[in-house]
Amino acid sequence: MKNPNAAYYRLGLFVLAGIFLAVVLTVVFSSGKLFNKTYVVETYVEGSVTGLDVGASVRYRGVRVGKVKSIQLSSALYEVKLAQLSRHDYVVVRMELEEEQIKESDIEDLIAKDLRTQMKSQGLTGVNYIELNVIKDTSNFPVLEYEWRPSNPVIPSIPSQTDIVIGAVQKAINAVDDLNLDETKKQLETLISNMNLLIAGDNKKNPGLIATVTELDQLLLSVNKLSNSPELANVIKNTADSALLVRNRLSSGDNDTQMTLNQLKIMAEQLNDLSRQLSRNPSGAILGPVPAKIQIPSNVNSVGDTSK
Repeated sequence: MKNPNAAYYRLGLFVLAGIFLAVVLTVVFSSGKLFNKTYVVETYVEGSVTGLDVGASVRYRGVRVGKVKSIQLSSALYEVKLAQLSRHDYVVVRMELEEEQIKESDIEDLIAKDLRTQMKSQGLTGVNYIELNVIKDTSNFPVLEYEWRPSNPVIPSIPSQTDIVIGAVQKAINAVDDLNLDETKKQLETLISNMNLLIAGDNKKNPGLIATVTELDQLLLSVNKLSNSPELANVIKNTADSALLVRNRLSSGDNDTQMTLNQLKIMAEQLNDLSRQLSRNPSGAILGPVPAKIQIPSNVNSVGDTSK
């Protein structure tokens, strides 16, 4: 005899399988990941990647373009046959990027334009992710050197924000350690002494800024006193009156001035004539003009002949 509950049992399993399949298909098709092509790139990190896990987001300028596929050491992937002292021991982060977001054919061009990876923290949660971005100035972030042949395209990395801050603090500490505090103290004392000498003076040739300021105050008081004196006001008033008088004389004597100029012009012309005459006849200026030639009448000669 057949068990009547077996049919219900099989029906229940069929319904549950259908529900499960429907949920899976809904999730897959709604996310659009079923037919989305992906490819793998990798980056090498010299520092620590604490807080970065497999499956973490990979973002390009804030937009999710993939996820972290694996996190391993270069000594386990590429440097197995090398001695420990010869290994770089980089952290190799392999990322799975979506072809729909960044085409695989464009990745080499982006790397040539200084595309870099950087580990960042997401908000207050502390979850780390990989940020892709094109860096304008990479002079402070040299590309890590390696001798192996990578299995995937390599995107160079830059230190994380935490590593950059820690590195800057370490440089500051090293700079303080390198300072010669004794020599700096001596130079500071010399500077303070020179400043005191400049301000107070040495009671000899250098009067100091205090004495100079005192003398300047006295000079200003003298100038103020002179500017308020009635004598200076009278001098200014007389000068103004004299200037006004000269101006009136010049404006009222335009005709006289023109006549004088005309006379001077005539005198200049006469002098020019005199100079020309002297150049032609220098003796004429002393002896006077040459007398006219005397003509002897012809009848006087005839009378003389008759008397003979």
